[in-house]
Amino acid sequence: MTDKDKKHLAELRDQGYTYQQIAEASGIGLSSVKMFFKRNNTPADDSGICAQCKKRLEKDAPKKKRFCSEKCRIKWWAEHPEQLSNAREHQYKCPFCGKVFYSYKPAKFCSLTCYHRSRQKAGEKDV
Repeated sequence: MTDKDKKHLAELRDQGYTYQQIAEASGIGLSSVKMFFKRNNTPADDSGICAQCKKRLEKDAPKKKRFCSEKCRIKWWAEHPEQLSNAREHQYKCPFCGKVFYSYKPAKFCSLTCYHRSRQKAGEKDV
């Protein structure tokens, strides 16, 4: 691989091309492209690029970092609520008052009040 090829690969990467796209555009094998960037400590395809604004992240950013700023992070999650692992609400029925309620987390009672009242009743039965 010549210096001209290396410079061309770096330019394509800076423009946001993936390794596959770079390999196709340059005519160099995919494994060669991957190895070139690995040797030059360039981030992998999706890492190193902000998920919201597509800007390149700082070189010293942690590997798991997905966003360039807090503003991008908040905006992305607001636009993609389906990506949340606990995004589905589940329906529950409160054993104390019988009210049907929805919660993202597993819940037995609809409120703290119902929980306390059920504990009081359980304590009265023990006496």
